[in-house]
Amino acid sequence: MIPGAVILAPIAEELLFRGCILNLLNKKKINNHLAVLIQACFFVLLHNFTYQNTMSSNIGIVQSLVDAILFGYARQYTKSLYTPITMHMTGNAIAVIERFIF
Repeated sequence: MIPGAVILAPIAEELLFRGCILNLLNKKKINNHLAVLIQACFFVLLHNFTYQNTMSSNIGIVQSLVDAILFGYARQYTKSLYTPITMHMTGNAIAVIERFIF
């Protein structure tokens, strides 16, 4: 499960959201900031399908949105998928480590 969360999921998600969706929005000549926000909203919808109107759930939504925006801007400005993939892997690795510590 750990390799899936730390390696496979970040690669697959970055290929989908920052590779396909963000690339498609850019080809449609949508403003860069709006394109990043749109793909970030799709990312949040995928990650928060069990919304429960609790503080923890709300924090998770905001965290996912901020992460996706950062990943999107990293993709836009570096013109590479390697940067957001590495960022995503790092974030997921930290989350996995936190689960073992706390």
